[in-house]
Amino acid sequence: MNILSTLLSIICIFSGICYGNNYFIPVIIKDLPCYSNVIEVLGGYNGTDYSEEKLNVVILEQESKKICRISGNNKFNIFATPFGLFYVDDAASVAKSIEKAIHFISLAEKKDVVINRFIVEEFESTTKTVLGHTDNRLVIAIEIHPKFSQSCVEIRSYAHSLKDKKNTSTSIALSKDEALKLANALKTAFIKSNNGDQVAEEIIKEDTPNFKINYPPSESTLQIHGQLPIFVDVFINIFDNVVKRSGIDLPQATVDIVEGDENNEIMYMKISIINKLSTDIDIDKLSENLKSKKKLLDSGNYIEYLAREGNSGLFKIHKSVMDFNVAGRFKATLNFGVVDNIFHIEMEVPFQVFNLESED
Repeated sequence: MNILSTLLSIICIFSGICYGNNYFIPVIIKDLPCYSNVIEVLGGYNGTDYSEEKLNVVILEQESKKICRISGNNKFNIFATPFGLFYVDDAASVAKSIEKAIHFISLAEKKDVVINRFIVEEFESTTKTVLGHTDNRLVIAIEIHPKFSQSCVEIRSYAHSLKDKKNTSTSIALSKDEALKLANALKTAFIKSNNGDQVAEEIIKEDTPNFKINYPPSESTLQIHGQLPIFVDVFINIFDNVVKRSGIDLPQATVDIVEGDENNEIMYMKISIINKLSTDIDIDKLSENLKSKKKLLDSGNYIEYLAREGNSGLFKIHKSVMDFNVAGRFKATLNFGVVDNIFHIEMEVPFQVFNLESED
């Protein structure tokens, strides 16, 4: 079995199925309750009844761009109305705005205040065609809604259909609990559509905008899709160590991910990360400290260190990496050290191989 077939197997199993030009990732969330209102600006319908709706969040691919689509089972389908069409790269930002709206509502409730029509965030229109629609603006707001006794989260979408020339304004109203589920679904969509290292980089950049990841030239097309939450945790802890312990004002890490050894049962993914250290750091003292930690990790007697606030990064990384195993026999490995003011950490992670090749 060649590397390409192996990669196709991993991607299909963990990420979705490819049909023609459209790439479908399994539904992120299904049948989320809310209320909807659809207005066809140039059509014959101008409704304000806020009917019950069930939302689904899926990811599609168009011309190598991953699109997040929020669709409904009821009124959305009746009017063939698009809603929430935006690039998945923006999903985390949309989720953050929804969480901000929830936070504002919670603060207001503590003071016995009701918020009416407060716009939290407005996302700019896209000039590109997204699944046959343009002008896909999205507004996240707080609203007093006739179906709720308190303030709710309202998401309004504006779109123009190139097919039937219709302009539509669609809004959904969600309770705080349902809005939080939607925000979590959008974050999941973002994670599922990106490599774990890229997701972790964006999370670290929220607090350290000048953090940067470098990728050496590579012909590999390997992407991390399976076990993404674990990968994200690993990379967050590694990058957090770079930011906090490199002693450099502009922290950078170089990440190299390649295919490793394979046989009929498994393929290993090799991940190498290096970063420069400040010349002010005592390298000899650091080396001894790392050797002590490596000895403790190899012994397995480090559980008490996982709950500590400081100096626990390598213990958390080791615990996450060791969670990767296949059939109880193929184990992940972790090594680290420092050479010439360069900190390095290497992992080998096993994936089970599923042969999708025909027998001919």
